[in-house]
Amino acid sequence: ISRTLLLVLCIMDTFICLAESASSSNQPANLALGEADESPDTDLMRRINGMYRLVDLYKEHGTVDKILFAKESIVALMKKLAPSSNASLVEINFAPLDHVTILPLGIYGDKGAITQFLRMVAGIDDETAAKLLAPTDSISASGQPKRLALSCGLYFLLPQSNSLTPEPLHTHRSFIIYWPEDTTWDDNAIGTVRRNRTTFMRYLTKLTPQIRSLISKSYADLIVWKGADKEVVVSGTTEQKGAENYPGFEFRHSAITTPTLPPDLTVPVKSSDILRCRLVFGETKQGFLSTRFIPYQKDSNIINMNLNKLGLSGLLARHQNIHLGKDVTEEGLSILMNDSRLQQRADRLMNQWRSDVKTWSDNRDQEIKEGLAQVQTSIAEGRQELTFQVRIRIASVFMSIFPSLEPDRLRGTQPHSTDEVNPDFWNDLFAKHPSALKAETDVVDQKRLSHISCHKYNAVKKRVLEKKNELLNCEGLSEEERNDLFLEIIHDERRNRGIWTKLSKASNTSRTLIGHDRYPPAEPSTTTDCEFMAILDDMARYPHMRPLVEEIYDLIYNWVNRKIEELSPKLVDKVESIQRREMENQNKEQAKFEEKKKKAEGFEVFRNALQKILLPNPDRPCLTVNSIRRGYHSFGQPTYDLIGVVESEKEPCIEYTLFMLELTESDKTHIQEDPRFLPRPEAYGVASFRLSLQDSIRHIQAIGNQILLIVDKPSGVSIWLSERSRIGYDAPVKQFPLSQRQHLFAIHEHRRQLAIAYIEPTGQILLQIQAFDEKFTSIQARGSPQNVTSWYQDGPPDIQHICFAGGPEELCIVEGTGRVRIYSFVSQDFSAATLQFRSGLDVQSVHSAPDDSAMIVVERVPATGYQLRVYHWNSFGQLPEGCILPLPDSIDFRSTTEFCPSSIGERSNAAIIAIMPSQHTMRCINIQNKKISAANSFKSKDDKGTKVLDNTMHNSFIDCHADVWAHYPVGSATKWGQTSSESHQPPPSLTFVCQQDSRLFSTYFKRMIKDLASEKPTEHVLDAVRIWAGSIEVLDWDSLEVGESKAGGWFVKLLYLTPIQIAFAPHNDLVPLIILANGTIDPRQEQRIVGAAVDQMIDSIGLGWYDSIKSYMSMKPVKAVSSKNIKSCTSLEPGTYIIKCVVSSCTLNIYRSEERRNPGICHYRTFKSRSERWLIEQGEEGYRFKNISTGLYISLIPYIKSGDEVLALQHPFEWIVEENEEGIYHVKVASNPQLFLDFGCGDQVLVCDDCHGEPNQQWTFERINDDHLPLRNKQIYIGPVPPGLYWLGQPGEAHEYAHWRNIPPDGVPSIAALGATARLPLGDENQAYAHLAPVADGPWLHQIWALEPGRHGYRLRNVALNAYLNYVDSEPVLESTVSGFLSVTEWSLAKDKEGDPKDRRDYLVRPSADRNVAIGVKKGDLFNQLRVKTLDKWSEERKEGHIYLPWRFEPVQEKFLDTSFSTASAGDLLLQSYV
Repeated sequence: ISRTLLLVLCIMDTFICLAESASSSNQPANLALGEADESPDTDLMRRINGMYRLVDLYKEHGTVDKILFAKESIVALMKKLAPSSNASLVEINFAPLDHVTILPLGIYGDKGAITQFLRMVAGIDDETAAKLLAPTDSISASGQPKRLALSCGLYFLLPQSNSLTPEPLHTHRSFIIYWPEDTTWDDNAIGTVRRNRTTFMRYLTKLTPQIRSLISKSYADLIVWKGADKEVVVSGTTEQKGAENYPGFEFRHSAITTPTLPPDLTVPVKSSDILRCRLVFGETKQGFLSTRFIPYQKDSNIINMNLNKLGLSGLLARHQNIHLGKDVTEEGLSILMNDSRLQQRADRLMNQWRSDVKTWSDNRDQEIKEGLAQVQTSIAEGRQELTFQVRIRIASVFMSIFPSLEPDRLRGTQPHSTDEVNPDFWNDLFAKHPSALKAETDVVDQKRLSHISCHKYNAVKKRVLEKKNELLNCEGLSEEERNDLFLEIIHDERRNRGIWTKLSKASNTSRTLIGHDRYPPAEPSTTTDCEFMAILDDMARYPHMRPLVEEIYDLIYNWVNRKIEELSPKLVDKVESIQRREMENQNKEQAKFEEKKKKAEGFEVFRNALQKILLPNPDRPCLTVNSIRRGYHSFGQPTYDLIGVVESEKEPCIEYTLFMLELTESDKTHIQEDPRFLPRPEAYGVASFRLSLQDSIRHIQAIGNQILLIVDKPSGVSIWLSERSRIGYDAPVKQFPLSQRQHLFAIHEHRRQLAIAYIEPTGQILLQIQAFDEKFTSIQARGSPQNVTSWYQDGPPDIQHICFAGGPEELCIVEGTGRVRIYSFVSQDFSAATLQFRSGLDVQSVHSAPDDSAMIVVERVPATGYQLRVYHWNSFGQLPEGCILPLPDSIDFRSTTEFCPSSIGERSNAAIIAIMPSQHTMRCINIQNKKISAANSFKSKDDKGTKVLDNTMHNSFIDCHADVWAHYPVGSATKWGQTSSESHQPPPSLTFVCQQDSRLFSTYFKRMIKDLASEKPTEHVLDAVRIWAGSIEVLDWDSLEVGESKAGGWFVKLLYLTPIQIAFAPHNDLVPLIILANGTIDPRQEQRIVGAAVDQMIDSIGLGWYDSIKSYMSMKPVKAVSSKNIKSCTSLEPGTYIIKCVVSSCTLNIYRSEERRNPGICHYRTFKSRSERWLIEQGEEGYRFKNISTGLYISLIPYIKSGDEVLALQHPFEWIVEENEEGIYHVKVASNPQLFLDFGCGDQVLVCDDCHGEPNQQWTFERINDDHLPLRNKQIYIGPVPPGLYWLGQPGEAHEYAHWRNIPPDGVPSIAALGATARLPLGDENQAYAHLAPVADGPWLHQIWALEPGRHGYRLRNVALNAYLNYVDSEPVLESTVSGFLSVTEWSLAKDKEGDPKDRRDYLVRPSADRNVAIGVKKGDLFNQLRVKTLDKWSEERKEGHIYLPWRFEPVQEKFLDTSFSTASAGDLLLQSYV
């Protein structure tokens, strides 16, 4: 059932939405201006003939009230006045409206009086009047009434034609009516209602100079006439009780106590009550400060620090006692002793240590030298034995390879005696020198030695192996034949050919008999020498073969002996080298070991001696260095890693613990409902801090979330202002050095002011106010101290107390004689009202109530201890005894040590807090002030029955004008839509329609003007306002003279009064202009924007009607005005100027000097350079002059005086520009208008006192172009080339450069393009040059240019350097935007008449301001640098073929951009650059 019901409701809602959309489909969409028209169901305006809504109040949930235009109603009114205006929700033509003249009369007042007026003028009926008077207590979510009502706003009423005197054609008498909210005219209205009242009254006073205030009798009778101070007299006195007190909360805590100092304390103490538990003052907060005595103690802190040389020196300098830890090495001591201070302390010891170290080093070197000689001797003595052992070693290797060898036939291997035989020689050698084994293996390689490398032997071996069977059958040969055969085998000589024939036959016969060869054939190449020698041994069994075998063995022994002779020296040299090296190393190590041992023993002696020097007082705190070593290098400087312990001694001190009281949320709620409710506060410790026994706390107060602490120290008075947890740790914000001067302080948290009274030893009294910033983090003096000594004719008094009075910047001063006076820092004099305490009054303290209602005096009385006296500021001086408030008898206050004022829950709930440490208690006494002007009734001389009361109820009917003056400028910035004849404009007037005397209004109004003139400039505009009063029946509405206004200008003025809301941030989410519609949130508009392209987003940003009035107001003169207390010039607009002095034709410029730290301001003859151009900016108190070339401001150093030089500094400085006569101005210092900008002496510009019209203080401002100013919407230049990124190249032949041609799909374009100075940083003046060069292999950014639209042409920006191509001093240079300020040259593109007319990409590039010149490159110039020449000059050189002109704009493909540009299109880059 529930789902079905929900479906039915959804279908019904859909049909209703379709019907509403169909009915409103013909209505245009609302734009950026607000739309506040209400639906006909709830709008009572539609029942009043001729009424149109101008401005409405829109209440949006979660934000402040908004003032929005009723656009549909305004459009209907414009069409009523001028149908040809074509007014719509999008655009308005204001010109036809200027042909219509309106006579607007302003109307405001209470609802009853305005309703009566509408009955008379608009003829409304009784039902409509009743609905107008009904309260609008039922409000919808949008802030509009649900039932039929008239919402708060501004209305335009065209009365019926027969109700007033007919006007001429195209002239309309009208009424501008401000319809208020229900509580608009209540003086105690909430802040939102008061702000709305001020805003709508500003609209009304700006839209018409003639206003009538309609006030009903019930409201008029309750107006308090505060302006007639001199017109009233005191008729009598009736005592009234102005205050009463009643007990408040009671709070107990064990920390509320006063401890005692130890009796054996020897340190002097600043004050005897230094351990007293104190109250923490606070206008809205309460707390106390407990104390604890801390005896003398030592503290140890482990440090692990990385220090540079300066930091290490500072650390060592802060400690007289330095203890060296056991881990401190010699390197660490060397680092420490590099410090000059430590060197002075241990200079003799350090010299002795250096001498010992040098001696040990010399001894080591001597030992090494002697050891080397011993090594050489030892090696020389053992060389013979080594050589013999080496030969035996090599021979043994050969014998192991060739077992057939006989040792006796190996030369040099036989010992001469038994002493030479040492079988363990090589084992001992290898044990001592293991590397000798590898050397022996490398020299005596068995693999290489197993092959006999003798040519003759190998030939004999081959022949023997080939003929060995024949040789064995040579038994039958004769002796001669065998000899010939052996000679032939050995020497390869053919002596007898018949021998081999016989041997061959014998071999065949032997083979036939035994069936095979006696020896199988052997291959010479595969038979090793060892195998061959075995064959020889076998052949030697035959006697006839022994001679041959012996011959072959002789060859073998010869080769082996030769190898032994060859390898023995090599192995001997290697073994000796190894012995020498290792023995030398061993000798060096032994020497170093001995040196290290001696050095370690000496270091201990040196360290102990040094420790005694560095630690003269072992009982005192010291710096223990456990280890120190070199760290990393920082900026080329070495650093040191130090680990140690810092001991510090702490003298006896007082530890203060801050406790703050906090009310629960339940208690706060009950106090709001019932101020007499007794809360139960809870205390929590916030922080602790310590002060020495010589310090004394003067005052401590909780201000916001900060703590203000004033301490008397031996060096003077110090003031801390820090967070509660940081109190005592941060540096003081103010310090007053020790002197004979006395200081008294008073703090006003709500006004963020600190008053200081300086009492000099000579008796002079100086008063000064210092101001806290908004977050209470700093204090700044407001002006210099004011000397009030001259006000005391009988000599300066003894000032006992000071506190703030009720008025702004007023200080109450209590003298020792009992006289109390109020001093005003604004008027710099004392008030006429004084107060005299009775004689014998023992005043303990004087305070101002937290709500500024009264002065509270704490008086000591013998009986009960203390009592309070309350003196109301509004009756100050009239009740000498004040209002006496005895403290409750049920509480014994005699043990109270301190009182302080505060408030409980709300600031109006004043209270006095008392602390009783002996009872561990804080008590609160609530004070209820009754605000009375005095205990008198005042009567006017003219009206005996008029009462003057201070608690006003409906004075806002008059005070609303003062609120407008205080929040907005008094003067008008523009003359709006007036008729041509100024004489036809009547003076401004304000008529009060009520049953009161006109003189009361006039006096009251003049008093408001006088008060305003002392605070801000009024330009005497208000002096011309005429004040009238009369009843509605007496006043003649038709004959009232009203100023004429052109309707077009009047509507433009209305539109300009409402600010444009571009964004707001609900719930920390930024909603920009493009998502706002009608000044309110529109989800449909947001949905349209989501996912839109950049162009669509730009198109959606519009200012609606404001775009239509730009051309209308473009020629209107404007002057600068401000809502602050400043004065500015009357016709000087922000922009770029050349400033000249009337006394000469010199212009203001900047000069630099090596002798000066800061550049100065001078006057030179004009050179048309950039340094003489100044951007004039509007500031808060005047104008700022910023140099175009350097970005520096015309400025002064602090504490300026007459005759000071004017400097060029980085921080902005503000000046007041006042027009002396037409086109001639005075320039004054904004912070000190008595000082004028002066021509000075020589070239230096000064500030001097007023010279009363002398020309050296008169200046002219010559306006020049404003290309550097930000671009505005619809002021962007549209040229022949679309904005984007381009190569700027040459279309014709470029000789050494390639032709332009199409860029290949994959490759680098072969072109000659204009580029920035290749990868060179900009110079000191942020300048570089452009030149023509082939496109490099990459990167290409320095040859890519962004073509950006300006006002009158294009701006050319180099992508790589982010620098613009500017035309400076007849030269094209690239200027960086690093300085944050730049005047950018704009260039125009024109077709080249002498070029190819078919190519649309070729253009001459010319400055927009001087189109007779163009940029180009002359062939042969150094680096082909870009030049600027006249067109005629380029034409002459073109005929000679010596130029590169014109320029072709070739779009850059995205692939040629680096990663920082690859993700953005050209349009995105341009949008970023100028939107």
